[in-house]
Amino acid sequence: MADDGDDVDDGVDDGEMITRAPSSAAMLGFTLKMPTAPNADDPDDDSEEQVLTKAGTCTLLLVLDDDGSEKAEQVPMAQTIEFVKARALALFPEALGGRGLDELHLRTGETELVNPMSLSDYPDFQPSTTVRVVCAL
Repeated sequence: MADDGDDVDDGVDDGEMITRAPSSAAMLGFTLKMPTAPNADDPDDDSEEQVLTKAGTCTLLLVLDDDGSEKAEQVPMAQTIEFVKARALALFPEALGGRGLDELHLRTGETELVNPMSLSDYPDFQPSTTVRVVCAL
């Protein structure tokens, strides 16, 4: 079928290259390309463990309010207060065994440490320091 001169797409290849304009999302840099596997050599490809250790670690001196028992634990600054509570429950199974995370209260001095905050959200916690954390029911 020959070109009839009109601009209507009648399904006939007129020999012209038709290209699609990029979407506005593509122009802004958005893509649907998903990496197939994490690349260990890529410095921008951070695993959860790498992200946690980049912020540094802090030594927590966990102290039971009841009897004064102490245990030291090194914790990444990016970890949550919920994680610290879970570690305290694991480190003091006799005194805190059978208790839930919501029953345990942590504090440094007068400051109550609350979920979902992380250690780096509190000024008392700095990398390479030791902080006394009181564990109370």
